[in-house]
Amino acid sequence: MINLASLGCAAAALALMSTAGRAETPQYLYGASAASTGPVTVTATTGTMDNPRAAYVVATTADATRGLKVTAWQDTTHKLLLLGDVDVGGAVVAQVAATGLDPSHVVTADINVQNRLSIRTWALGGAAGISEANVLHVANGGYPNSATTPTLGIASLSATQVVTALQDVNGNLEVEEWTVGTGSAAATPVGVIWNGGAVSEVAIAELDSATVIVAASLPDDNDLEITTLGIDSAGVHYQDQYVLKGIAGGGLYPSIAIGAGTEVTSTVVDGLPSLKIVRSAFTPIVTSGNTIDVIDWSISQSGKISLVRQKGNDDDYSFATAACMLPTLVPISAYYDQSGVNSIVNVGWYEEGMETDFIAVSGLGTTVGTLSAANSGTSFNVLNPNADYNAYFVTGTQTYSGTELDGKVQIRMWSYQVTPPL
Repeated sequence: MINLASLGCAAAALALMSTAGRAETPQYLYGASAASTGPVTVTATTGTMDNPRAAYVVATTADATRGLKVTAWQDTTHKLLLLGDVDVGGAVVAQVAATGLDPSHVVTADINVQNRLSIRTWALGGAAGISEANVLHVANGGYPNSATTPTLGIASLSATQVVTALQDVNGNLEVEEWTVGTGSAAATPVGVIWNGGAVSEVAIAELDSATVIVAASLPDDNDLEITTLGIDSAGVHYQDQYVLKGIAGGGLYPSIAIGAGTEVTSTVVDGLPSLKIVRSAFTPIVTSGNTIDVIDWSISQSGKISLVRQKGNDDDYSFATAACMLPTLVPISAYYDQSGVNSIVNVGWYEEGMETDFIAVSGLGTTVGTLSAANSGTSFNVLNPNADYNAYFVTGTQTYSGTELDGKVQIRMWSYQVTPPL
């Protein structure tokens, strides 16, 4: 990585806007659905040098008895082709999380009502379609199993390295590094665990290959806490923290999310062209007043967090939210609100350009449970750099009528035209 001086707040804000270019409207491409009786999270595999668009999409959810189920689709670029699902079953799952690992593997994490954490690697493609490569079960009794707030998140830093953020048995934030593989070997914990004190909800995102950023809401006082953490062979290490007082904690649904990324951008220094590294994050949250706020952050090379701006809309009576950062630092938020008898999901660059809305469920008594979003690569081609440069992402929306037992997950693929990278 290029070693450049840290960016100040104002410079980072300017870089964020110039890097991402003008805001566009997300274009819905196609979708799929599957039965779901519990919490939902979606992810996608990573792309390759030849094809930077993800080939597979995975949803982690629950089966008819609320045990773990993982469903996979191949993204043909024209439709989502069902590969199959694996019904793991077992105890009721209370929390699920997932992240892409490489072009043909993803990693899932779940906490069940027996307070057991499991981390699994899944292989995609070939004759099996989807198969479990390995699994690590952490001892029973170690983790809270609340199904009303998201207390589990996972992010990948490389094809062999993931980081989890969750509550420990005392309700404190615990961030841990794991080595994972694509063979039969189970995940292995690495080095020291960072404990961040009592939290209500957690979300985590990769900032770069050696840094994660964690968003958490704090119990009782509705504070939003943002923390940068360095990851190395010795484990997880604190870098910086920023707290916004009294703005988080709306509703009973997942009410905080985070997306993050790093880009190399062009600039002029002393009249000469130069390069600089821009690291940024954003946190869409449901506030204590059940409205949407989206906060943009800049992150220095040392992990120092600076508040860039806070955008809110008092007219939105909103519930669940999700986030993913697209290439060139385009921050995509998803959130839902109620319009008459319809639950509307809003997807886009919040308060910039136009969002795309879709009716998730219709009719009295219908509900959106959880939302999830994940980056799904790009169409960039070095052989044709002047072609349209589209970024892709996937959203997963859990919907049900009456109870979660008759629910489903709606998968939607989106494109978003962005400025080509350097």
